[in-house]
Amino acid sequence: MEYPAAYAHRSAQGLDNHQMCMAFPMQVIAVDGLTARCEARGAERQVSLWALLDDLPAPGDHLMVHLDRAVQRLSAEESAAAWATLDEIQAVLDGAGVSPAA
Repeated sequence: MEYPAAYAHRSAQGLDNHQMCMAFPMQVIAVDGLTARCEARGAERQVSLWALLDDLPAPGDHLMVHLDRAVQRLSAEESAAAWATLDEIQAVLDGAGVSPAA
């Protein structure tokens, strides 16, 4: 799984002149100090936990990750709901003929 590429490439496709930052829900696999190995749909990332110093996650916890940095803890239900919303957006983009840049 890769992050939905259509989100990152809309400007490059001339679809708009606005940029958008995206964060994606990931599940913690392992924690080593202030770094966590996280997974989402087959993609793994090393994620900084600096923003969560007061409440470090444990394996199995869910995080919202932006640019390989954890920005928020999520419940499993919030994580699933976020992916459902991202899937709906991707389906609309696919239906509109929007494809990732090669």
